[in-house]
Amino acid sequence: MKIIRPQTFETNSSSTHALVVPHNVKDDDYSLSDSLDHDYSYGRSPEKLIEDWDEKLAYAYMLLKTNYEWSNSNESWKPEVFTSKEELDNFKDRVWKIWEEVVNMVVSNETKYDIDAQKHIPLTQEEIEKEKKEYLNTNKDDFRHPNPKDIFRYIDRDGDDGNLTGDDSCFIIMDRYGCYVDHANNIDQRFIEKIKTDDEFLKKFLFNRKSYITIGGDEYRGYNIKTIGYEYDYESDYINNGTEECPQYEDVGEFWNKLKEYEKENDVFLKGN
Repeated sequence: MKIIRPQTFETNSSSTHALVVPHNVKDDDYSLSDSLDHDYSYGRSPEKLIEDWDEKLAYAYMLLKTNYEWSNSNESWKPEVFTSKEELDNFKDRVWKIWEEVVNMVVSNETKYDIDAQKHIPLTQEEIEKEKKEYLNTNKDDFRHPNPKDIFRYIDRDGDDGNLTGDDSCFIIMDRYGCYVDHANNIDQRFIEKIKTDDEFLKKFLFNRKSYITIGGDEYRGYNIKTIGYEYDYESDYINNGTEECPQYEDVGEFWNKLKEYEKENDVFLKGN
């Protein structure tokens, strides 16, 4: 066993996840676009960048569910932050209220292109209300956009089919191979506390495109932070033993020094197992 990252237990075939939430965001950075990818499995590969609300919500909800299960298990190990059934249910209610707020903000600011005027113009009030209904409607028999209640229902059900909502009304569907977060309880526990108590933080994390998750493996290139790069790119002794070229840096602590600067403007939470 070898310690490479501070306070991180290193094993082979494990995952490195980074969750980043900027301190300051703008209203026009909020988005209702989903990823069109409902295979919510977050392991060690493939390496990917997650910026869409549905994937971030699935990740956060599964973290909280796992935390709740461990909090109420008979195992000797317990999480630092306990989660109750009431808090888990309350999370769903809080997300929906935030969703309503974001839908109202985003749709009210949408524009359409006017061919005659050759410019973008605001939507009419009738168009705004129609668009809002497609985001806020929970009736599975209607044509509408996916919403947070779909994501909760999809993760909570135990079926193996690839249908997000349980019927054919939701048109954005892909095959499902399982929903999980690898070693979910190894996440920085500050993140669990934040999503349980801080609505503004939860809003920024889920629906702002400046917030993101990166997925990788500890035997690949380590943590990936925008503008900083990968942790292992700063290590002279590359763990993959030359399976891909590794840049050489004199200062192996460069990544962590850059991360300290990055954290002046962003909250960063790491999962390293």
